[in-house]
Amino acid sequence: MTRTHKWTAGTVVVGLLLLAAGWLLLVGPKRAEASGLRDEATAQTAQNAQLHTQLAELKKLAAELPAAQRALDEIGSKVPDTVGLPALVRRVSALAKSSGVDVVSITPAAPVSVAAADASADSGLQSVSVGLSVTGDYFEVAALLSKLETMGRAFLVTTVSLADASASGEDVPAGTVQAQIQGSVFVRAAAGATATDAQPGAAVTGSTAPAGASGTSTAPAS
Repeated sequence: MTRTHKWTAGTVVVGLLLLAAGWLLLVGPKRAEASGLRDEATAQTAQNAQLHTQLAELKKLAAELPAAQRALDEIGSKVPDTVGLPALVRRVSALAKSSGVDVVSITPAAPVSVAAADASADSGLQSVSVGLSVTGDYFEVAALLSKLETMGRAFLVTTVSLADASASGEDVPAGTVQAQIQGSVFVRAAAGATATDAQPGAAVTGSTAPAGASGTSTAPAS
């Protein structure tokens, strides 16, 4: 091998070494960096897709919010946070009058807590027993029962007993019955608390009685 050949071979070797060094020092790290950037981009794309899904769900919930609020408002009107005995008595009396029955008495009781499904929890719900004594014919009493259970405030009729009103010796039209109706209204109260106006009271039909009065109210015929 001549000196020229040796120089040529040496130059080729040096060139190859420079290429290898360039790969190791420049190209290799850049490729690794590019691979890392691709992984980050893939992860970011997946995260963006998840955020888009969550955003779509939030938009759907936002669209449903007015209807949910209306439902909550309706529940709030059916189960208020105070007993409101005077208003309740006026409402029941108005329903009785529109049904054609005469109210003899309305007897509210003290509120009692409604047990939660979990015995260790407080349901925050209280029931107030309300007794009604009315007279009218069978169909008028049936109309009152229907109106009680469909009025704006929740009223659960639990028991109804009927008796012939003429048996009392009073001069009443034939077919008149005396109905004893027992039911309950409900109150939302803070855990461990009693509704602010939830004391037993007597309220005269058609008038506002002071909260906290006790006893049974005897209403004039409507």
